Amino acid sequence: MLPESPSASPTRRAATAGLLLCLAAFALLAARFDFLIDDAFISFRYARNWAEGAGLRYNPGEGAPVEGYSNFLWVAALAGAARLGVPLELASRALSLACGAALIALLFRFLVRRLEVPAERATLAVLAVASSASFAAWSSGGLETMPFALLLFGAFALLQGDRRGRRAPLLAGLCGLGVALIRVEGVAWALALALLHWTERRRGSRRSPGLGAYVVPVLVGFGLYVVFRRLHFGEWTANTVHAKAVLSPEVLLRGLKTTASFLVLCLWPLFALALAPLALRGAHRRTAWTAGGLSLAFLSYDTLVGGDWMPLFRFLAPGLPFLAILLGLGLARLPRAAALATGATAVLLGLGPTFDLSLAPRGLREALYFRGFQGGGYQSELERWRTAVENGERFALIGRGLAQVSQPGDSIACGAIGAIGYHSRLRVYDRNGLVSREVARLERAELGGDSGTAGHDRRVPWSFFAEDAPTWFEPYAFEPAPGPLEESEAQAARLVGRSLFARDPALRGCCVPEARRLQAAPGIPPGWALLLLRYTPDPEEARRAWERLLP
Repeated sequence: MLPESPSASPTRRAATAGLLLCLAAFALLAARFDFLIDDAFISFRYARNWAEGAGLRYNPGEGAPVEGYSNFLWVAALAGAARLGVPLELASRALSLACGAALIALLFRFLVRRLEVPAERATLAVLAVASSASFAAWSSGGLETMPFALLLFGAFALLQGDRRGRRAPLLAGLCGLGVALIRVEGVAWALALALLHWTERRRGSRRSPGLGAYVVPVLVGFGLYVVFRRLHFGEWTANTVHAKAVLSPEVLLRGLKTTASFLVLCLWPLFALALAPLALRGAHRRTAWTAGGLSLAFLSYDTLVGGDWMPLFRFLAPGLPFLAILLGLGLARLPRAAALATGATAVLLGLGPTFDLSLAPRGLREALYFRGFQGGGYQSELERWRTAVENGERFALIGRGLAQVSQPGDSIACGAIGAIGYHSRLRVYDRNGLVSREVARLERAELGGDSGTAGHDRRVPWSFFAEDAPTWFEPYAFEPAPGPLEESEAQAARLVGRSLFARDPALRGCCVPEARRLQAAPGIPPGWALLLLRYTPDPEEARRAWERLLP
């Protein structure tokens, strides 16, 4: 917060009012978009297992553990919460929300105090971030997005001299170390910040005092984690890198579509980029240089990795504060009336994804659509967010149901391993390869599954795990009609079988359907059942079962 003097000036009162407005907008949208993405439960399962003494592993009791998370520091923080008895669904939300609010306050303070942007223009720049659906949604979600964003901005601000004294570079280094440990590619972001800071000073013929104090903690701390990774997981790189890192023309094209969709739908970042030339000519052009470099780095990263299947541009949310710096410095260079009109227009247009509105014609949005879900058509970002919420609830129901019907030693092969794995506690075979090392090491030509979805370019069919004899393959929850369960089971099996066998014909020869009624319990409404595809080593048994249903 901005400290008040006994006789606060109108400027300081305007700054305080502006900050409160931004925090209020952020709180409203964060409540509006509060949710948990299914992938967050992967981190939750690692954290819970670690806290319960089962070790830092997804499948307790397996051979060599697999680093199937991409956010070590976040898992460690959640493990601490689990040890204290705090529910991880609550702990993750509370931590993310607090980091989001702190980032809004720090960004506002940095613009007003460090960059001397007039309070009303700083308010518009920060409001563009605070009222962004992307920023608000990923201030929950259950993942490390917002702590990562806060740590990166903290390191940036400290290197820019937002804190005076010799401790600032060291504090920046600790933030940079946090960046390196909270995302699997975080060390690249921490070092990219150092490089931009160094080039910024070189451009201004200035020394970079304390840069070594920033870089040394990052490299030493990250190096120690790499040694831990090698000793614990037996590898130098995370398994998630092998599972997700694919560089191909298809991935790059999808990434270009993702980034273009972000700019076309969110719009206010275009204002920030358009005003960048003004920001780069102002008194704080060196800061603008670093902020602009980080903004372009986020856009480039999103393109190179092919975007993400999750809603509302998760990979780009941490870059919004740096775009806001460009916007605020640009507005500061405009005449007052033009600045207020431009800033207000940017904020209002940026609200489009919140209300499912867009100035772009639907044909353009569909042409830029980047998600490749099997059988899925175009969805707006708001629709995709709603789907994520519904999927999370459905997967949680399935996981709780599996916990009811399973026995010790049971296992499952599926693709959505988050809430299903967390609530069921079953041994999981992951067709996306995040926690299954053998899948992550396959070449794309060897996969044979319905690969090509943003964020999941390595995916095997369910039958890939037939050699492991899992108890069940992909489970489905359904509400049986009144009457014998067998009638509803047959109808559900037909629907599921047609869908899965079209993508994996071999699955038909190694599973048989069976339905289990569920008892009403917390998270399981009355009247639900599970359709389970039980593994069978007998192809004849599978043939007879499915011929009755799908002749």
